[in-house]
Amino acid sequence: MNETFILVSLAVLALIVVIAVAAAGVAIWTNRKLRADPDFEALQARHPEGYWMGIGVALGVALGLPLGLAISGAMGNAGSGTAIGPAMGVAIGVAIGAALEQRHKGETRPLTSYERRARRWMTWVGIAVLALLAAVGVIGVAANLPQ
Repeated sequence: MNETFILVSLAVLALIVVIAVAAAGVAIWTNRKLRADPDFEALQARHPEGYWMGIGVALGVALGLPLGLAISGAMGNAGSGTAIGPAMGVAIGVAIGAALEQRHKGETRPLTSYERRARRWMTWVGIAVLALLAAVGVIGVAANLPQ
């Protein structure tokens, strides 16, 4: 059991590193493409579509993590609150983001082709990460089943 826990922990750590590297790569690539655009100054004057939704989700996750830790402390089970808190945070963040998008309606600009491509890449990276997390979760659950 101990060896399996160590392997699953290493897999999760490797997954976090891969996510960070992929996100940084996409951000750097998009930034370079935008700076090369002749309309760069006009693009910087307004936020792209979905900007406020991203802000809301980030805020919600930031609120959800401590909420999850509080739930973990109250329930005495470290796994339950850690899993529930960020999920609740995302739900709260989507609501905050939708409200912010409505508040700033008309102030955003359409996405450039570079931004659309970057979002598409990040969507596929997110799907791959979810698949890997599901696989790691299944391995972790299977390792803890009684023999």
